[in-house]
Amino acid sequence: MSEHFYLTIDQGGHASRASLFDHSLTLVNQAACDIQTLRPKACHVEHDPQALLQSINTAIEQTVSTTGLPSGAIIVAGIACQRSSIACWDRSTSQPLSNIISWQDTRASESVISQKDLSEITGLRPSAHYGASKIQWCTQHLSDVKNTPSSELAIAPLMSYLLFNLLQEVPYTSDPINASRTNLFNIHTNAWQQSLLTDYGLTTLQLPTIHPCQHNWGRLHNGTPLNIATGDQSAALFSLGPPKPENLYINMGTGCFLQQVIPKPLNNPDPLLNSLAMSTEQDKIFVLEGTVNGAGSAIDWFIKDRSYPEFFDTIALLLTQQVNPGICLNGISGLGSPDWKPAFTPVFIDSTGINNQAVALLESILFLLQRNIDAFSSKIEPAQNIILSGGFSQQNSICQRLSDLSQKRVYRYSDAEATSRGLAYLLNPIDKYSFKPCIFSPKKNTALMSRYQKWTTAMHIHTKQMI
Repeated sequence: MSEHFYLTIDQGGHASRASLFDHSLTLVNQAACDIQTLRPKACHVEHDPQALLQSINTAIEQTVSTTGLPSGAIIVAGIACQRSSIACWDRSTSQPLSNIISWQDTRASESVISQKDLSEITGLRPSAHYGASKIQWCTQHLSDVKNTPSSELAIAPLMSYLLFNLLQEVPYTSDPINASRTNLFNIHTNAWQQSLLTDYGLTTLQLPTIHPCQHNWGRLHNGTPLNIATGDQSAALFSLGPPKPENLYINMGTGCFLQQVIPKPLNNPDPLLNSLAMSTEQDKIFVLEGTVNGAGSAIDWFIKDRSYPEFFDTIALLLTQQVNPGICLNGISGLGSPDWKPAFTPVFIDSTGINNQAVALLESILFLLQRNIDAFSSKIEPAQNIILSGGFSQQNSICQRLSDLSQKRVYRYSDAEATSRGLAYLLNPIDKYSFKPCIFSPKKNTALMSRYQKWTTAMHIHTKQMI
């Protein structure tokens, strides 16, 4: 029998990536196309929708065409994308009505509505990072949206826009994971919440039909059936197979996302989130989730703001050399959990010189992670281990510092692309699926802990001043 292959599509904040895996989930081929992040105004973060689609199509073409596989060898595909990003388009013409509004965008922070039972319904908290206020902003401020007949208007999660354009069937649909990040979706009933639509004045908006993540979505334009659609972080959770409740999973990309499996949503997850991680016709998987907005996005900001393009070439050496970098209060893209501040200007304290500041910025990401780890431990049984993934995790010094901070073992696997591999597993959940990790055991690091305490005090002062 001919060998079967699995195609995964990962649309992320920095690039669109297509990967091919064989029946044993060994990576066969991969291609990535960078996408541009636009920041036209303060708090505005966008992507060009047509360029984004082209990046996906190019990545697929480059991945498939260079393997020389016979027709029909790729039996199924899966797709994951940035959660909480919003797209506007005309369904009659397929033309976009605005740029993609990124999850990082907080332009509508003043319009966020706090309903008393919001967390119970959606699992989230009131935040401009989620889709509701972005959708309302589009209906109020974009002339092309206002002038499009409601029967043809689509304002929906980015996943809906991708499915509409990538599938032969041209569906207007979404999976529950991406739908839930609008803050308009009931994670218990798997339906749009009418009371929240009313609060935002969106009752006349036609929202996409919802199907489970595991579903016969249609066929890509190359004929491959698509059977999985989900969020990028949700897919990453499955990169090593079924997630285990004793592990805290951290995926480090544009942002850092912490997830720990829970049997059911917590009654009060604040200051963290109850999130859907997977849905089938028969079952759902929930996680407690924390978010650090300023990870890869903070590094991008630093490179541009400090005119420091050699950042990635020098950082490994800097991490071993800098002994007193000072601290950085990192609020790039706003503070996520547990502080939830939509706008926060970065501050360097006792950090002079570009090399010291580069290290302080990297440590600030770890400090934000530890702040979340502490919040997790106050809500559920503390995790025994930390599982790291994402490109940022490939720095050994980063992994060791996180182990020292958390006093937990950190496991880092050689394959940084957790979303692609998680999609592959969801497409083909094989039994024998193991990788040899690099293990980082906690050490005593007095200087790092001292900086963390200083950072914690400074964060408390600065966030209190913002109230």
